[in-house]
Amino acid sequence: MNWTKCLGNARTIEAIYALPPSLSQVRVHELRCHQDGPRITIRLDLNEYPSNPPEKWLLNGYNRVQMSLSLINVSSIQIAGWSSDNIGDMVLDMIDSVVRLSFIGNTTFIDCCGQFLEIEDISAYFDSAIAKIPE
Repeated sequence: MNWTKCLGNARTIEAIYALPPSLSQVRVHELRCHQDGPRITIRLDLNEYPSNPPEKWLLNGYNRVQMSLSLINVSSIQIAGWSSDNIGDMVLDMIDSVVRLSFIGNTTFIDCCGQFLEIEDISAYFDSAIAKIPE
């Protein structure tokens, strides 16, 4: 299944990507648990640069896209491990009316379920570890 089908606001990502970016081997920077909702926010780097980036990203030479996802009305969460290098595969799936977000990395495991999934933020920055600006 296309992971954007789990999003309540898929247009946010569809506006800049012709095809949904892969969620394989993404870097998770942050995981926040909020009592309101209850809600979980996960911030990660995408590995693919968009086919239709905003003009300001191009003008500023940004070469890395970062996305924050919010899972709302969380019914379960499991977290095991955490490190300064959280790279792994994220899987988003819809089972009946429940959204399941799973992340499996070398040192980190996250599995949570909720009612709604939204893109909270999508931005870009210059990552000096990338040799060049994507074309």
